[in-house]
Amino acid sequence: MKNNDFILRKGTKRDINVFYELDNLCFEEGISYPKEAFSYYLKSKNVLCYVIEEQNKIVAFIIASYQKSYAQIITIDVHPNYRRRSYGERLMKLIEDELIKLNVQFIFLYVAENNDSAIKLYQKFLYEIHGKVANYYKHNLDAYVMIKNL
Repeated sequence: MKNNDFILRKGTKRDINVFYELDNLCFEEGISYPKEAFSYYLKSKNVLCYVIEEQNKIVAFIIASYQKSYAQIITIDVHPNYRRRSYGERLMKLIEDELIKLNVQFIFLYVAENNDSAIKLYQKFLYEIHGKVANYYKHNLDAYVMIKNL
């Protein structure tokens, strides 16, 4: 899909290095993923990955894995210089639409309890906090478990 300002496409294994760099820019060590994780997810069968590009540069991406009735949003990253352009919302809407087509019944995700902007985004999409996992991230940072029924 192409827009006047950006391109929305499926992510591929060729994007792994960029995903790794962007993830490290968006999240501190202990929350960001190792490069091997991106390789694992993009080689997996039941994974959806979408990218937003501006001027041939990846500025945002989302990765979700799914089973028969449920899915997990693994990560959603938007370059700090490209935030407030609704890219996170576009990616969330797209991934949910695709998961509905796959008959997924609910989506869950983990989010650092101090990531207020992400929590607000998820709540805007009607995700609810269903619990907390102590020390989920490095440095004793807890995570909320958020769930949405589709």
